[in-house]
Order: sequence, then C-alpha cells, then structure tokens
Amino acid sequence: MSESSTNHSLAAQLIERCKEAGYTVAVAESLTGGWLGSSIVDIPGASAVFRGGALTYQVDTKASVLGVDSDELAATGPYTDSVAKQMAEGASKLFQADVAIATSGVAGPGPDGDHPSGEVHICVLTPTAQVVRTVNIHGDRSTVRAQSVILALAAANTALEN
Repeated sequence: MSESSTNHSLAAQLIERCKEAGYTVAVAESLTGGWLGSSIVDIPGASAVFRGGALTYQVDTKASVLGVDSDELAATGPYTDSVAKQMAEGASKLFQADVAIATSGVAGPGPDGDHPSGEVHICVLTPTAQVVRTVNIHGDRSTVRAQSVILALAAANTALEN
C-alpha cells in the first residue's frame, strides 16, 4: 500500500469513527506542515467532523497560538512529549474539538541540537483516551514527514477504538 493510499484509508477511518461517536477533530502541526490536516480534508465528508488546524512551525507560535508553556519551550525546546500534549490541548481548546492530534519533531535532513532527524512526538487526545508517542523515523525529510502523518492518523484511530 502506498503512503498516499495509507493516508487516505486512515483518514477515512478517523472521520468515520468520529462521526459514529459524535466527535469533532482538530490538529496542531509542526514538522508535518499542514499535511495531517490536508490528509483529513482530502476525504469527502470531512466537514462533518473536522474543526480546523493550527500550523505552528516556529517555537514562539506554539506558545502564542496554542498556549504551550513558553518557559518549558525555552528550557527544553519543542521536541518533547509534553510539548506535543500541550499542542493537542491547545488545538482542542482553540477549535472546540473533542479529538485533537498534534505532531512535533525534527524532519531533517540533519539533527536539531541533541535531537536527531526523525525524532517525532505525537499526541492524540480524545474524551476517553490519551496517546503520547515518541518515534524515530529513518529516511529523508519527506519520508519523515509522510510517516509522521501516517503514525499520527494510526494513533488517533487506535485511541478512538477504546
């Protein structure tokens, strides 16, 4: 299965699960650069559940748009599970969504300080579940970003199964 068809299948599953549960969904993205939200809105019927997305690529916008703790960002940087969780919480609040998915990490091609290319933090929040994952993806910038979207959609579907 190609990355594109995997995205399509996972996004369609997410939309269906949200419809069945009566949930809305929002995203907060950094390294995925809008790809996650785009994957969701590529699916017909997404407007029934998708509330919106925040693309907060710069560190300061994570704080100003999503309410991520600026002191924590200054101390640890944006590549932590805690920051991904705060991004998801911010998206949920900003868009008044039941489900929020956040991605943060290093797309590459090289490391960012002590964080290697391919280090990705994903958080999914639902009314009944919280999934926070750190993964290490090998490949070029495009591969890291594409796999991040797939893993975020898969994590959201897993969270909604429970």
